[in-house]
This record gives sequence, C-alpha cells and structure tokens, in this order.
Amino acid sequence: MPLFHRPIALALLCVAPGSASAADPDALPAARPGSSEIAAAAGGSETTRPAAKPAADPAALPAPPSGNGSAARPDARADARADAAPGADADASIPLDGADAGATHGALPAAPASACFDRELALSRYHYPDPTNIAVNWQDVYLLSLRDGIAERALRLTQGANDRAPYDNILQDWSPDGQRLLFVSSRGAGPNRSLYAMDPQDADYDGEGDNLRYLGQDAAELGGVHWPAGGLLFFEKGDGNSDIFHARIDPGATSVTDARQVTRDGRYALQPRLSGDGKWLLYTAENALGAAWPRYALHALRIADGSVSTLSPPDRLETDGTWLPGAGAVIFARAETPGGTLDLWRAALDPDAAPPALTGRTRITDTPLAQETAPEISADGACLAYLSGDLRVKHGPNADLWIRDMTTGEAARVTYTRDIAAAVWRP
Repeated sequence: MPLFHRPIALALLCVAPGSASAADPDALPAARPGSSEIAAAAGGSETTRPAAKPAADPAALPAPPSGNGSAARPDARADARADAAPGADADASIPLDGADAGATHGALPAAPASACFDRELALSRYHYPDPTNIAVNWQDVYLLSLRDGIAERALRLTQGANDRAPYDNILQDWSPDGQRLLFVSSRGAGPNRSLYAMDPQDADYDGEGDNLRYLGQDAAELGGVHWPAGGLLFFEKGDGNSDIFHARIDPGATSVTDARQVTRDGRYALQPRLSGDGKWLLYTAENALGAAWPRYALHALRIADGSVSTLSPPDRLETDGTWLPGAGAVIFARAETPGGTLDLWRAALDPDAAPPALTGRTRITDTPLAQETAPEISADGACLAYLSGDLRVKHGPNADLWIRDMTTGEAARVTYTRDIAAAVWRP
C-alpha cells in the first residue's frame, strides 16, 4: 500500500541536510528536560533476541509513558505528545502536534475512544548512517502494535544494513487475510529489486520475518504492490521508467505467475489500486500534457475495455490515490499551487461522466506548515493512516505517522521519529 515508490512523497518529506547533530543517526527522540516518562527504547518492546530485558534498538520507536509500570493509561497518548521531543538534531522549539504547527488534522482529545488507535500496521522506516547526508539511506520493515494510539510494540522484520552493504527492504502490502506481508528488497545480487513475502513474526529471533519467500519480478524499478482479494497482484515495474503490471498470486504467497503489462503509455505509472467492485484501476502517472507542474495526475483505467481517463485537473497536483471500501470514493494528496503544500482530499468517482471524473472534492486536512501524503485506509473503511512532515524542520528525514478516525474525525500523531516512509493497516 504506501510508499512503495513515491517520488513526490520522497522529495517533499525528505528535506535538505543542514547542521544536523553527529549523534547516532538511528537514535531515539530525546525526552524533554524534566520528563521521566519517555522510555529509552521503542514501542514497549522491539526485540530481535530473547532476553529478560532486551537492549534498546537504536532504531526503535518511542515507547508509551511507563507510569506505574502498568499498561498505558487512558490519557497516555496525550501525555506522550506533551513529553516526547523531536529528534536530537531537530529544532526543539517546534511543537510536537501537527495542530500546533498550523495544521488542522482533526480534534486531539486526551483519551482516544476509537478502535483506530488499537490496531496493527506495518511500517517502512528510513535509516541514515550519516544524518548530514540524507541521500544515503535504506529502509526496513516493522510491525507496529498500537494501544490507545501509542506504539506498544514495534517488531523489526528486516535487517537491511546492520552487518552488510546497505540495501532496501521496502514495505508493500498485506495479504487479504493479514497473514503474509509483501516487501521489495535489493538484497539479491546486482542492482535490481525483487519481491518477497514473509510472515509478520520473528519466532526464531533472527531479526527477520519468518517463512521468507522470494517471488521474483526482478527490475530496477519495482514497487507500488497492491494485493486485493481475488488472487491478482498489481505492481509497478520497469527499468528507467515504470508501467503497471498484474500477475496471479496464491493465497500463501509462495509464487507469482503469469505477469502481464497493463499500461503502455510510457508516462511513469505508479501506485495501482483496484476498486472494491473490480471495475476500475486507480493509479498515478505523469501528466499527459508534459507540463513541468503538475508533473503527476490521477488516472482511472476501466477494467472492462482498458480505456484510461485522467481524473486530475490540469492546474492541480494530485497523487497517492486510494479507494474507500465500497463507496466509489477516493482519498488522495493534492497541492493547489506550484510549491504549495500537499493536503489530503476526498472525492467520488462518477463513472457515467464522459469521460469519467472525480466529483465533490472535499478537503480532509488543512496543513499550511506540513506535507500530508501516503493515505492508507483500513479494510473496513473506518481508519485513515497517513504521513505528515513539518516544513519547519530544515534538515534530515521528516515524516511521521498520523491516524484519523473517518467517523468521528479524531486524529492523532503516532510516531515522533521523523523517519516513516510507509504505513499499511493489517486487515
């Protein structure tokens, strides 16, 4: 689902290096002076070896407040927002809440009442060996368990560059039953990326997900993997350019066969998403007009006849589209002007228009000092996950995970590490 290959999100959420600290690039955000409730190690626990008290993983997510040693209390999420600080190399004056950063993410009540804050997601996180040079990085995959909106546990499922040459492990999507996790990795020989599947657990404590399976599809450009119900897999693939493909995949993700090309217009097609009724394929591609801005636009391919319609207006940037289950509606990132910030919007697909079009565009977030990208909706349509990056951070990685209840509008920031590349709800 999320940032599989997102050139727009990558460019806007990773800002230019500046006077970053020479501290450990994977170090945890420091607690503010006087705070004793922010743990030094991640997610309640992020373990790769059994131990009575696991050593802190330097790439770990901030833990919930420890309080009296019991589970997170009802107001733990609000306390974490008040106590946790940005990374050691960040401007300490920057407020932690997006709402304080000139953003409207939604209400931030002290105690979450929604099941959206008690679920599991898979994450991709950036790692930077040198915080002053963000061009050198890799990603690894984690399983994040939330409780009251706090990262109760973050299980690391790949080890991209701990003891070998750096390579990416980039999160893609869950199997429809939530038992297998797909990711793309450059761990094989040569420059290409390949598709892999694994179980989202580490029973043998080797620091990687179990039952790893190589699924092929080797290519220099590989990502955007989408696994809807029905036995088909969609993905972007190419060498120097990418098109959308589909292939057959078995339920246990042991093989991918019969790959076929879907798009052939040579306009860098990305992020395929099949509608719930199976009639439309939504994707992002370069604007047919060839303009420098907006470079990308949303497109819809009618499955019945292969016809393609451009859904975005010629003077707006729209990307990162995803379907709302069963509603014929789409959530996407949109910028109103060149250089403007990306916010999240909602619209409905009118399939009977000539050509088909998005109608009733409605803004979900309004964040003049932040970029909102990579929306991912839960399988039941109730919960929205997305990335937000504070534009006042002048160097280093710059994206954190936010969650929004689509019924109540309640929203909350979940991570404080500024290094999230993708997030996908577990079905």
